[in-house]
Amino acid sequence: MSDKESNQFINSLCIEASAGSGKTYQLAKRFIHLLTLYLLSKKSNVSRKTCEVSNPGIDDEFLYPDSIGSIVAITFTNKAAAEMKERVILFLKKLAGIYKDSKFDKTNFNVEERDALALLVDIIKNHSDFNITTIDSFMNRILKAFAIDLKIYPDYEITFDRDEIFQLAIDDLITDPSNFNDLLNFLNSLLFLEYKGMNAEYIIRQGIEKFRDLDIPAGLLTFDDLCDKFQVTSKNLRKIKTEIENSILSHISYFERVIEHNVGIFHGNKIRKFRNLSFDKLIEKYSDFKAIVEADSLITLYRKGKSLDSLKESEFISKLKVCVSAVEKYILLKHVYETNSVAVQLRKFRQKETEIKSFLNIVDGSRIAKDVSDILLKDSGVSYAFCRLGERISHYLIDEFQDTSKEQFDAIYHLIENAVAEGGSLFIVGDKKQAIYAWRGGDYTIFDEVLGKNNLRIAQDYINTNYRSSKNVVEVNNKIFDVNNIFNNDFNDVLDNQYKNLLADKLKQAIEDIYKKSSQNNYIDSEGYVEINLREMNDDSSESIEEDFYHHEFKNILSKLLYDKKIKPSDIMILLRSKKNIDKVVEWVRKDFPEIPFITEDSLVLLNNFEIKKILLLLSAVIYSNDDSYKSALKIVGIEPAIVSEIEEDVKLLSPYEVFCKLMSLDIFDVDNNRLYFDRLLEEVLKLTESQKSLEDILEYFYNNKDITITISEDLDALKIMTIHKAKGLESHTVIIPFYDWSLYDTKNITIYDSVNISSLTQNDEYVFVKISGDLKDILPDAKEKYFEHVKTKFIESLNLMYVANTRAKENLFILGAYKLTKEGKYGKTITAANLLHMILNKIKESDNLEYPYIIGDLKSECQQDKSKEVHHNYKLKINSTFREFLKVYPENYFLNLTPTEKLLGELYHMAMSYIGKIEENDDLDSIIKNACDKASKILKYKDEIVIDLMKRTLVDLRNYYYEIDDYWNEKELVDRQGRIFRLDRLVKKGDCYYIIDFKTGEKEHKHESQLKDYMKFFNNAKGVIYYTETGEIVSVS
Repeated sequence: MSDKESNQFINSLCIEASAGSGKTYQLAKRFIHLLTLYLLSKKSNVSRKTCEVSNPGIDDEFLYPDSIGSIVAITFTNKAAAEMKERVILFLKKLAGIYKDSKFDKTNFNVEERDALALLVDIIKNHSDFNITTIDSFMNRILKAFAIDLKIYPDYEITFDRDEIFQLAIDDLITDPSNFNDLLNFLNSLLFLEYKGMNAEYIIRQGIEKFRDLDIPAGLLTFDDLCDKFQVTSKNLRKIKTEIENSILSHISYFERVIEHNVGIFHGNKIRKFRNLSFDKLIEKYSDFKAIVEADSLITLYRKGKSLDSLKESEFISKLKVCVSAVEKYILLKHVYETNSVAVQLRKFRQKETEIKSFLNIVDGSRIAKDVSDILLKDSGVSYAFCRLGERISHYLIDEFQDTSKEQFDAIYHLIENAVAEGGSLFIVGDKKQAIYAWRGGDYTIFDEVLGKNNLRIAQDYINTNYRSSKNVVEVNNKIFDVNNIFNNDFNDVLDNQYKNLLADKLKQAIEDIYKKSSQNNYIDSEGYVEINLREMNDDSSESIEEDFYHHEFKNILSKLLYDKKIKPSDIMILLRSKKNIDKVVEWVRKDFPEIPFITEDSLVLLNNFEIKKILLLLSAVIYSNDDSYKSALKIVGIEPAIVSEIEEDVKLLSPYEVFCKLMSLDIFDVDNNRLYFDRLLEEVLKLTESQKSLEDILEYFYNNKDITITISEDLDALKIMTIHKAKGLESHTVIIPFYDWSLYDTKNITIYDSVNISSLTQNDEYVFVKISGDLKDILPDAKEKYFEHVKTKFIESLNLMYVANTRAKENLFILGAYKLTKEGKYGKTITAANLLHMILNKIKESDNLEYPYIIGDLKSECQQDKSKEVHHNYKLKINSTFREFLKVYPENYFLNLTPTEKLLGELYHMAMSYIGKIEENDDLDSIIKNACDKASKILKYKDEIVIDLMKRTLVDLRNYYYEIDDYWNEKELVDRQGRIFRLDRLVKKGDCYYIIDFKTGEKEHKHESQLKDYMKFFNNAKGVIYYTETGEIVSVS
């Protein structure tokens, strides 16, 4: 899409924007365009008129925004919403001339400076109407419009923690005397379905827990209905099996007699399935018997040139049809039996949940879209409040549309439909290639559904320029995701052999639809570097062999990037498919690169901080003062239990927020050195206090929400290790993707519950609710169709994970994968990411003459920093020091100029010195040094006796900073207002002065003094000392 085209205003527009193509830019630009039209209508005092903009494609009946609040942009995460708000404000500042940016092209916006300034003022005055929000927040707005319909009070509370409601509901269910018989039937069903255990209540809870998220439609055939339809007299599944088996015993005897009297006609091996035939064997070999019936011939069982006469063959097949039909009926009854007992309990469970939520006036946040969608599908009409909401909003912008669920779209569709019909607008941006959230309801096919709705009159466009990645990264990904290369001979063979006809065709059609326009033009001038290293493994290769390959190659890549090419840790992102692989990579980094800082998704969790644990434990002891176990726990963390009674009196008349502030003022908590954590804690406490939550509620909230994290600046110089899902929307200078071997589909672990059509068995258009598994999909065409649809969705999501991972890199991309071949040298039945990539590279090899590892471009040294960016230093901030356990941060370029041996020696010295605190005159100095050195050596798995001598000399030379001091901190982290973290080797307090000690194991450099002076700016009264370990020179800095 050219700039000229992008300036045209089309009322309803759907843009598919590939990775790095500037989706947020397009959304912000559209939002600003609508704001300018709002300003125009405000000046002209009109709400509907022919648009005066000369661009073609504008609707004559365009409805001008009559307020900022008539425009809404919907994103999927709080972060995305915040980023888009910031982008809109930033663009307006640039357009208003407040913020100067020579690279910013104002002509793309066609907005006058005075208009941009007027819009900024309007947004400030009406900020509550500045509608850039998450889909969950918007669903909540819709829900409020239906509060009466859902029988909830408008001041309801939303919860995403369903466990408490679940436990209350299931307790009521189990203790309800009127439910005893149904529960017993449910238990029998679970035991029949091979649930194990001696505790009946536990088994029941386990069963309901498994099925709790199922939505069972009304109007389905029940187990009893099906028994009547199949004319089965018993309602017990074991007896049903016996009844059906008895009904075909004569047929089984018939097959044995025919085969016995016609031995010379039937082929011995081919007829073996009919020998010793039983009902269980009929079930086991169902597909073989079904094939004979469908062929309506016994030709596959005969010896060459032999056959029964036509009447006998017809009779044989007729009786076999009866047997096959009996098997089909039993299999269906078995599946319906499972869900029938589940349905009874689940409906009762849902009723209990509804009663509890109504009593507590809470709403299940995960079901808001479903609840609203269900109401809108009813014929009772919509609420007045919903209509009013639709009247207020006329212009919709939706980001990441491929992640929208069916329920979410159904909930907002009527609003959008009404807006467009009245002359409003719709702007959708997304990328089906980045649809990786099917597991939480995301449905990329809604893209096509929207385009097919004629009443929305929606146009379609593509953005095919990549503004993120280097030339080689773009070109390699263009080749990998070219449908002609994906549909290589090897891939087609595996697919056709594994899933003939229907699924193979479905997959190929879906891939063609999603990736047909995946090719991009690169915008970045940089050449970039790509390295793909795929190692062949056979089916018998052990996990240790694969892991050794990944470990060795990963270590080589990271070492090359950090030490040879001087690339900063913060410029490297490591992407993985699973948390298990993250743990493995973290283990490698700690072992092989102990001096390298890194952050993971779990490394900054609030409740992982020891001081936060302490304050919550103390609060528990105060609230539950009669429980002595809390007081015992306080002793363990160094808090005297006697303090509890004092605090109880002090906090009696305080709000929860004030209570936490009071506790933080106590000297038993290291607040200053954990400021980021305590600030985050108070942020949550304030929100909960404003919601009228009690201390007990708040305490329970923190223990039930263990994934609350603190926010660290993205400029933090540390490796980023994360899952591919978490990396969506992010980018990095260099990306490494190890363990590139996830399955694109896994038929062994598929569990699908759905309503399926059984007309093939009953000749009526009827449905049952069942678990769709291998045997059921073989007897019901509709079950097979839904099974294949599920496999297709999983396959596409896994393929899209390859795309998302590959497209995060700005400059350098590394891929490590292990592909597997059979002993015959062929690809197996399972297609993994590495297998598919290897197939594709083999196809590319035909034209590119590539060799393994596949390398394109030159890996360059440390990226040049953007000279245009100003760095603002403001160090007057808090100290934060307890990151070491899960986030070790070192000064920029601390290790990059050292050899590997020097690096290890320096790290051993620094770590050992960090274990030495305050020394008394009568202390054994040699013992202190040895203990510290042994501890560091054990952690680093490296030992050098030279360090002991260095430490002894250091402690003698720096005696004044170890003896007769008031306080000390080793490896203290300082955080400035930009979130950057700086580490001090040692900080000593003597009187009212702080002394910053910096150990240097390398040569003396002038920048060392400048660095120390920067550290000293954190303090009002500080002095610096640089100690060079090799020479013993002490440099004082003031």
